[in-house]
Amino acid sequence: MSAIVEAISFGRSIARDRIRSLVCGVASPARKTKRLLMWKAYYDESGSDAKSRYFVLAGYVSSVDDWELFSDEWQGVLDQAPRLDYFKTTEAFQIRDQFAGWPEEQRNARVLQFLSIVQARALFGCAVAMPKDIYERHIRGVIPKFYDNPYYICFVESLEFLSDTMSRFEQKGPIDFVFDENNLEPRVRELFDEFKLKGGPNRGLIGEIDFRDDKKVLPLQAADLLAWRTRAHLNLNNEAPGAVVAIDKVRPASASLIIEEQALVRFVEAYQRSLHKDGAE
Repeated sequence: MSAIVEAISFGRSIARDRIRSLVCGVASPARKTKRLLMWKAYYDESGSDAKSRYFVLAGYVSSVDDWELFSDEWQGVLDQAPRLDYFKTTEAFQIRDQFAGWPEEQRNARVLQFLSIVQARALFGCAVAMPKDIYERHIRGVIPKFYDNPYYICFVESLEFLSDTMSRFEQKGPIDFVFDENNLEPRVRELFDEFKLKGGPNRGLIGEIDFRDDKKVLPLQAADLLAWRTRAHLNLNNEAPGAVVAIDKVRPASASLIIEEQALVRFVEAYQRSLHKDGAE
């Protein structure tokens, strides 16, 4: 085996092992029914992207076995010349950093290769979108600062949306959530545990949660691509809040739930009632 082939094979085995490590200790029969959701947030918190009207949390669902195959294939596309250390959608579409100097045709061809892997290996995509204007109107400054971030509300909505979607697809096994590492992890874990105790009727389909480096766990790079594409679609189309919008009409089907204003109004009312209840006690 040549040094190049050995290096590529070694790289792909690492990519596969990182998926396997997410289910280490799970017996083989349970592993075959387990689903992993790779989530990625896409939001310009600095507000410098004035054209964007949404915060988006999005990801793909697939089986452990398919994510392993996905990782091998994705690594293979990364390894093509010119080689990429990782794939990040903003770098590709702004032709900067790793994509600096690439002709658009070359960039587009590489992106299409990544998309073809998603189409072959993902079961379906799911996204939750928060219109920035209604968040600023109803939430900003109303709740404690450490929870004043659209990420949290999108996260809880995504648990409800995804567990309901999984139920409609008649999925039998639990679904584990894998998020890109970020500094919101402690509070996200708290919300996750609370949802598993008090969430909707399909909360039994929710498994475990983990946070990993998106430069190492390759399906998170596909989630980044879906989040970017979802936000781009919503920015170009006047979709009604509360709607479930089809982002992809070919396999894998991908849908985005747009959080409606009344949902935030109800959230604030429930939060204020909880404050009064705590004060009375």
